[in-house]
Amino acid sequence: MTIRFRYVQTDLPDGTKLSVPKVPLILVGKNRRLRVLGLLDTGSTQCYIRKDLAEILALELSDEMKTDVTTIGQKVAAWETKMKILVEGTHGTIHEITVPVGVMPNDQLDEIIIGREAFFDAFDITFAERRKRILLKPHNI
Repeated sequence: MTIRFRYVQTDLPDGTKLSVPKVPLILVGKNRRLRVLGLLDTGSTQCYIRKDLAEILALELSDEMKTDVTTIGQKVAAWETKMKILVEGTHGTIHEITVPVGVMPNDQLDEIIIGREAFFDAFDITFAERRKRILLKPHNI
């Protein structure tokens, strides 16, 4: 069954408003769950969250997991780990996906980024740009 979401209106620093494809998600950690909005980003290979959220979720972050991540025009030191994401569907169904996630320094990331790896494999995703809607059709994987 297809899950439908409306784009979310966000304010840009110059005061203009922009509708963007954000979806409500639940990030799952060792002892906590956080309800968030994640930006679906077809240009990003993997998911990214800020370090403060990773610490709240008690995700594993060790020096051995540190790597350089290339973003638009720069390299940033980050940690690579895994995280569970829950998407609530219709009639109370829950879709659980384990995704690789890059954990970025707090000052390097404004949004929770949901990239293609793992998440986009779990759904057929349609961006209905004119209607400002996102359609997620779950796969049985």
